[in-house]
Amino acid sequence: MTQPNVSYYAKIRGFGTGLEEGEVRVDNPAECPKAECIAYWKECIVKATIITPREYLKGIKDLCQSRRGQLKREDYMNNGRNITLTFEMPLSEMITDFFDLMKSLS
Repeated sequence: MTQPNVSYYAKIRGFGTGLEEGEVRVDNPAECPKAECIAYWKECIVKATIITPREYLKGIKDLCQSRRGQLKREDYMNNGRNITLTFEMPLSEMITDFFDLMKSLS
């Protein structure tokens, strides 16, 4: 079984690189253009909403932030017993073992 992968997009500089300017989809590191030809990278970002009891808050926040997640919103429900967290994080950080780790924390 192979590990799932996420596509990345590279904006190619056209001037002096011998490549046509534009965007290239990269599914495999072997397909990656040379570093000097790349203006910037794009990757898939997800908006993740997690509802958790207060006692698991610190562990779940630490997990999301260790996976390059940025906390966008934190709302308290039921007199502070449950918290809704909204994170933006790269899809590539979620598809391997994120959910297993989150389940083990809670």
